[in-house]
Amino acid sequence: MKRLSSSEIFLIVANLAPILGIFFFDWSLFSVLIAYWVETGVVFLYALAKRIYTVRNSKRKEDRSEALASIFTAVAAYGSFIIIHFALILDLAYPGINNTLSGVFKEYINEIGLMIVIFFISHGQSFYINFIKNRESEKIEVKELLFDDIKNVLNRFLLMQLIVLAGFYLLEFTNGSIYLYAIFIFAKIVVDLNAHRRKHELESYKSFIPDPNTPKPLYVPPNSY
Repeated sequence: MKRLSSSEIFLIVANLAPILGIFFFDWSLFSVLIAYWVETGVVFLYALAKRIYTVRNSKRKEDRSEALASIFTAVAAYGSFIIIHFALILDLAYPGINNTLSGVFKEYINEIGLMIVIFFISHGQSFYINFIKNRESEKIEVKELLFDDIKNVLNRFLLMQLIVLAGFYLLEFTNGSIYLYAIFIFAKIVVDLNAHRRKHELESYKSFIPDPNTPKPLYVPPNSY
């Protein structure tokens, strides 16, 4: 079994927080839905941070322009997903509550505030360790950032949130115990962990691929002197 990295440990612990809320702090299913909705917003902010970091540290004008363009794709991809996800939670899950953003924040301010802090720490640690310390920012091509958010939303967050919503509806329609929801949270963690691992293993693999733009060293035959 592969050893967990520090960022993977942070990811698991952060995703386990709603389970602790269910078992020890009487969180409702809606609290858990809102908690994982908050995560997408936090990831969106760190996606913007990646682009700002790239713009500030890139020496090529082409990289800067592409990084700036990728900011708009990040806003479009994550922004549309966050809005649609929020609408699904309110209209399908709890149509009777105050279905406004301010109404939800007032009613669930403790859960939302706690999860913002937890996910900021978890994804912030991953951002620092992988993107800055391990220099993924130098390995990734800036033009890849243009479609990185779209792939991340479709391949990772869409599947994770579908699992979370599926668990919610199953328990609601069958009147199942809220404690069974932990099964779906664990399934979400497995999907999240695998997607996280594939993404960063790919960036690590790129460091072994030679850059075609790097000039090759001049070959000096032996005994030439």
